[in-house]
Amino acid sequence: MIGPISGSHVNPAVTVGALLTGRIAPAEAVGYWIAQFAGGIVGALVLWGSFSTSPFYHRTITGLAPTAGASSPSFTSAWAGRSSSRSS
Repeated sequence: MIGPISGSHVNPAVTVGALLTGRIAPAEAVGYWIAQFAGGIVGALVLWGSFSTSPFYHRTITGLAPTAGASSPSFTSAWAGRSSSRSS
């Protein structure tokens, strides 16, 4: 918990623990979860907005492009040259 006086916490798992131990009511836990998830989404959007104009940001490399996945450069370069450890 961040605030020992207010009892604030920013992690949804901590909210579950506080709810299960009876430190907060179910309605209060729902309010925390809404704020925690909304804050996470807003924070991610702020970071995306900040870095999307960077010359070092590439959607295909970071995995955010529609074609990202098994064929993305970061995935293939990370697994290039690895052989299977299974024997036939």
